[in-house]
Amino acid sequence: MNSLVVLDSNFYWTRALFGPFSSRMPVLYLRTGDFRNALSAGWKLKDLYRYRPFEDGITQKTMAFPPGWFSRVPGPFMAVLARELRQWKKKTDSNSLITVATFPQYLPVIRRATPDFSIYYWSDNFQTYWPGRSRWVTKLENELVEQADLTICCSKSKADELRSELIHVSSKVHCVIHGHYPGLLAQAPSQEARPLPAELSHLKRPILGHWGQVSDNLDFSIVEELSRAFPGASIVFVGPIQDNFSGENRQAYEACRLRPNVWFVGPMPYHRIVEFVPAFDVCLALYRPELEFTRVTNPSKIRDYIATTRPVVTTALPDAISLWSSFLEIGYTREQYVACVGNLLSGEDPKRASLRHEYAIEHTWRLASERAWNLIAGTRGW
Repeated sequence: MNSLVVLDSNFYWTRALFGPFSSRMPVLYLRTGDFRNALSAGWKLKDLYRYRPFEDGITQKTMAFPPGWFSRVPGPFMAVLARELRQWKKKTDSNSLITVATFPQYLPVIRRATPDFSIYYWSDNFQTYWPGRSRWVTKLENELVEQADLTICCSKSKADELRSELIHVSSKVHCVIHGHYPGLLAQAPSQEARPLPAELSHLKRPILGHWGQVSDNLDFSIVEELSRAFPGASIVFVGPIQDNFSGENRQAYEACRLRPNVWFVGPMPYHRIVEFVPAFDVCLALYRPELEFTRVTNPSKIRDYIATTRPVVTTALPDAISLWSSFLEIGYTREQYVACVGNLLSGEDPKRASLRHEYAIEHTWRLASERAWNLIAGTRGW
């Protein structure tokens, strides 16, 4: 019998991708964190260090360690996690243990525990999490890609980058694009926006909408230009504001806050995305592609937009260009971005909404999980 350990299970997308494996084998979610963050996040002390049922076929063990355990003094705690892997294999009486490592820092666990099959699951640009130690993270990541039996990236751009930099193990690196929020999938291609939720009901259409965190990763010079080019439109941001703007982008952001047709609604529970995004006349993806954080991103925002089949304009992210250019508008410059929005407000070819619908149907979380499983099965010769 096979069994699986996911190290760690803190992110929704990790659980969405590997959780369905529980229909094939016992699954353990190791949920890790430091005491300070764990307590502030509401982790319960009574649940720590114990096996707890999570879902059918899935067990969770929550483990909290002292601050700094993950990157400053990892050795003893990685040894503890390695022991957990061995204990799970013994507990489930498994002939074969599959382990998913979700951060480069888990390389020592893989080396110590020597699972029968190891996966490095890349889901974000981890070098930007620790900007002062990005070279160290890159070194760990490269070594983990070499060590692991399989690397799964949620970004085509990242998979291509790893293949080009680590040619000798390029055949082990694959891409599985994530799914979208399930409640967003339209029953059919939509040519008309849905009614506005109560928080936007006082605004004039057209609604140029952005869902998600507002931060320095977004290009507010584009927003400022949009607000001037379309004074009769309402430009709406739904999501928390991370006040980390710098330089000219801060100036543009502050200018946008003074514009009469730019609105910041604030954070909303994620499930309410089904009320907001389908009501947008045009969905905006405003990432600054020149940033290290966004260079290899495959944003959940755009996949969620696609699922609604509403028109989308995005900046020139590599994944957007290579995967979605047939049914999204891509603005390579500020002026081109504004022109793309104008084109969509004038009307869009209905075939593009159909293409978005077809793509969303073929890229649900269930199918993403099946693709990940097929990669494992194919690699193992099952």
